[in-house]
Amino acid sequence: MNETLVIQSFHSKPWPKHIEQCISSVQSWANQNKYTYRLFGDEILEIIPPIYLKNCFGRWPVITDLARLLLIKNHLNNCAHRVIWLDADTFVFAPDKFNVKINEPHLVGREIWISKKLNKHWDTRKHVHNAFVCFTNASPVLDFLIYATERIVTNLTAASSPQLVGPKLYTHPNNLIRFPIMETAGMMSPAVMKDLIAGQRPL
Repeated sequence: MNETLVIQSFHSKPWPKHIEQCISSVQSWANQNKYTYRLFGDEILEIIPPIYLKNCFGRWPVITDLARLLLIKNHLNNCAHRVIWLDADTFVFAPDKFNVKINEPHLVGREIWISKKLNKHWDTRKHVHNAFVCFTNASPVLDFLIYATERIVTNLTAASSPQLVGPKLYTHPNNLIRFPIMETAGMMSPAVMKDLIAGQRPL
C-alpha cells in the first residue's frame, strides 16, 4: 500500500497557462516528497450520483466538492494510507516549507479572506477551506462530510453559492470542533492576489 497519494482534477486539455503552471508545481512537490501522484479529468463525473449532479446546476466547484471526497474514500479503501487533494489552481511556491503533518487523521486549509465592504473599509474573515484536504483511514469525519455534502445538494431547488459545500460546510463545524489546519495551505482573496501580481505590498 502506498504511503501517500496526491490527487487533483481538471477538465481535458487544452488548459489555461496558469493551470499548467499550478499543476506542474504540485506534481514537482509530490515527486520531491516521493508521494504517488494522480491527475483525474472528466471521468470524475462518473462517480457523482445523478441527482447530485443535476442539483449542482452546472457549478463545477460544487461538483468537485463531492468528487474529491469520493475519490479520497475510494483510494483509502484500495491503495493508500493517506490521500491529499489540492485544487488544480493551487500553486506550491515554497515546496520546502509545505510539509503535511503525518500525525493527523485529517487536515483542511486556512482561509483568511480580505475584501472591501460597502462602506469602503477592509474586512478580514478567518475561515477554513477544502482546496487542500488530507485524510487517512483513521479520520472520523470523512464519511460525515460525504453524507453532509450529498444531503445538502440533493435537497437544493435552485443554484446555490459555489462555496456552499466547500468553505461554508467546513467552516461551520470547524468553529465548534476545531479541525486540524494546514496553515501553510492558504487561500488568497482577489484583492490580495491583485496587489501581489502588481508587485505591491498587499493592501
